[in-house]
Amino acid sequence: MSIPDVVPPGPGLWKLNTSILSEVEYCNLITVAWHNWRSSVVGGGKSLIKGLTIKYCCQRSKARSNGRDLFVRLIDHLKVKIDGGSSSCVRPYHLAIAELAKLDLGAARGAQVRSRAQWVEEGETFSAYFFRLEKKCGADRWISAIKLDDGPIVSSPAELCAAFGAFYTSLFSATSTDPVIRASLLENVSSFLSPNMAALCEGHLTVAECLTALQGMARRKAPGLDGLPIEFYLKFWPVLLPDLVNVLNSCFDASCLSFSQSRDVISLSFKKGDRLDPKN
Repeated sequence: MSIPDVVPPGPGLWKLNTSILSEVEYCNLITVAWHNWRSSVVGGGKSLIKGLTIKYCCQRSKARSNGRDLFVRLIDHLKVKIDGGSSSCVRPYHLAIAELAKLDLGAARGAQVRSRAQWVEEGETFSAYFFRLEKKCGADRWISAIKLDDGPIVSSPAELCAAFGAFYTSLFSATSTDPVIRASLLENVSSFLSPNMAALCEGHLTVAECLTALQGMARRKAPGLDGLPIEFYLKFWPVLLPDLVNVLNSCFDASCLSFSQSRDVISLSFKKGDRLDPKN
């Protein structure tokens, strides 16, 4: 039996942790930074947000880790005092345990989100289970081999990338249609917009239209390459609205999207059937 080595996953794509949107310090940081950026317009606005957010989350994570270590040492110290007969340390000891439990609960909830857990038992606070489930989800996404159309099976990263590149290039390529069938299909269309209603659909977008579209989008969905989900835009809508609407209307005037807007991410996840078949 030959057991292959576990190949570590790549760095993945950065996604904003939506839990920080409720923190006043972060909201003030982004608001001030965006106003300063608008006055100078140096570099990309989204790059600025991403850099500040990553730095903020790193400092936040480090502070929480240091705080947990402090509570662990405090609990050990108070436990020694209690074992020595100091009854005055009982209350601080229980308070420190409660604070440590809150920190661990926060870590467990983060693991629950990343593990894609569909259900959580009431009172489930242990993060080890969800960390294992998170690793399992990562292992399930790992693609070790693919069978090509002409028969051979490839397994190297370069060959896998080439195989999927060819598959999706073929899948998303435009193909010609039968004009007779197209005309027959359109003959069955019985509903039409009036000239006035059609005119309303043209021209520049308004702030109200953009906000209505934003509020109608589904929550907790994977963001694009910028890593900013719909919740971010809803939270900072009063700050971003003039710039976002101007960008959309500029795309309308130019009849094309910017380079970053025309890029997207395809996440591969196995459905069912033969794992060697790219379409699965």
